[in-house]
Order: sequence, then C-alpha cells, then structure tokens
Amino acid sequence: FEQQKEFMGNAAHELKTPVAVLKSTLQSLLQRPRSSDEYKKGLELSLEDLERLERLVQWMLRLARAEQRHGTGKGQPQTVDVAATCEEAIARIRSLADAQDTEILFSNKGSGQLEADPEDLQLVWTNILENAVRYSPRGKPIEMSVAKNNGSTRVTVEDHGAGIPEADLPHIFERFYRGDPSRTRSSGGFGLGLAIAKALVEAYGGSIAASSAPGESTRLTVDLPAKVFTQ
Repeated sequence: FEQQKEFMGNAAHELKTPVAVLKSTLQSLLQRPRSSDEYKKGLELSLEDLERLERLVQWMLRLARAEQRHGTGKGQPQTVDVAATCEEAIARIRSLADAQDTEILFSNKGSGQLEADPEDLQLVWTNILENAVRYSPRGKPIEMSVAKNNGSTRVTVEDHGAGIPEADLPHIFERFYRGDPSRTRSSGGFGLGLAIAKALVEAYGGSIAASSAPGESTRLTVDLPAKVFTQ
C-alpha cells in the first residue's frame, strides 16, 4: 500500500507540471486577440506538452504491464536465445547511439535459452542501453556482454560516464527516481526505464543489480535462469 501510495503521488506530480503549462499556454492565447503567428506558436508549444504527457502515459502503461507480468510470470512465452534479444535491442537503439557518437560493443561468451516473451527481454535491454547512451560522454563506447554464470545467463552493460553517486545507487530501480532531476527532465526521461527493466527481469525469475565507480563507469548486471546454453 505504501508503494502504491508513493507511485500515485509521484505520477500526479509528473502529470501536474505539463498539464499546468498546457493550461497556462491556452489561457494566454485566449486573453486577447493575437496574430496568426502567435496562435501558431502557442499551439506548437501546447503540442509539445501534449507529446510529453503522451510519452509519460505510455511509460506508465509499460510499467503497469511489467508489474502485472511479475505477478503472473506469463506473457507470450517461447524459447528465446538471450543473446539474440540483446542484438535486437542494440539494433533498436542504434540511431540514438549514432547521434551521440557512441559505439555499442557486443560480445557473446555463451548465451542461454529460456521461456520468455522476446519483446519483454528486448525492452529490458533497450531501457538499460538507452539509459547508458543518454548519460555517457560523446564518443565513449558502451560494452554489452552475454556469458554463462553458474547455471544462469549473465548480461552486463557498462558505460564510461560520470557514474552514479553512492547515495543514489540503491534507488535507481525505484519508480520515478531521479538522482539529478533537472538533467533527467532535459533528456526527456521519467525515471521509469530501470523500474520496468527490474519488474520484467524478476518476472522471469532473474535479478538485476548496479555497481558504479563515480567519475569512471556504471555497470548493470542481469542474471536470468537458463534452460539450455548455446555458444
């Protein structure tokens, strides 16, 4: 109940700002007659705020579905190779990485297969990679690897950015958590990507953890139970 209460409070806070800005913009347009260029500019600003609201609602729906999946452990499962879903996620994030002049280096040291919805796993990797790309310096590579680890498949993603302060590290998988609110908002994020990744990983009996060396790097590690290993 406390988690749900906190979630509703955070969601209301996130929704409040763009709604207030949108209302203010429209009220300003109605206060007095304006030129067509002024109306056009006001509508463009309103559309930007509506787009942010739409993105937030989409992220909230993704999180709700991920947490429902965590409760049931069921989606549209099929036998999938973890490395293949990683490669699909890299392809999805390629344009963002290219825009940041960031190379994603991938190595497969032994992937496992498990019963899962491939879209779920691709979403996990996409969220993790997007987070790494957004907070990595331009031109710095991101390393993603898959390997066997005591009966599970371990996926690691490491960037070479500013790292995460020790005080923030235990909270990065919390919903709507922002270590640096202004920086996150400027990048268009809502603090939901890693919460969604955690919910999906745990839905498949796995675990996710983060480690960081401030000023040097951040590494996220995911362990998923594997039924069969492939090379």
